[in-house]
Amino acid sequence: MNIPSNIPAETWREIVKSVREGKCILFLGSMASTSSPADSSFPYTNAPPNGSNLSERLAKECKYSDKYPDEDETNLQRVASYYEFKKGRSLLVQAIKKEICKTANEQQVGISPAFCMLAELPFPIVITTNYDWLFDQAFNLARTMGRREKNISFAYIIPCWMLLQKM
Repeated sequence: MNIPSNIPAETWREIVKSVREGKCILFLGSMASTSSPADSSFPYTNAPPNGSNLSERLAKECKYSDKYPDEDETNLQRVASYYEFKKGRSLLVQAIKKEICKTANEQQVGISPAFCMLAELPFPIVITTNYDWLFDQAFNLARTMGRREKNISFAYIIPCWMLLQKM
């Protein structure tokens, strides 16, 4: 792992100490579930699609480019709106649920090694923008295996379950 050289070693020691003592909040951004680079020591290839890939899959299914040949198929908001207009909200919800559970090569989505490692650390709160439940699954696995003593509070900036229930 490459640690930025412009951050003093003492700062890193303080960060590690704070994490160990459960004094940090974990923020997981939208790409936290992405596949690892090809040369990674911890390969992870069964990741869910990112927003652009999800949009392209939905665009293909609703024939978005037939109607809008010059528009960007990676614009998830626009593609999802068209999908809903063409096929209805319930079919859009079903399509999203189906697509976020499979990888680009049609494999079942799995938990990444990074999530397994993070789930074992004593973060008291996790805030995420992810639409999948992979970190939740990693946390439950760590707790089941006795590697996690405390419960955790999850905060979803865009909660997947609320999003899908609203649709």
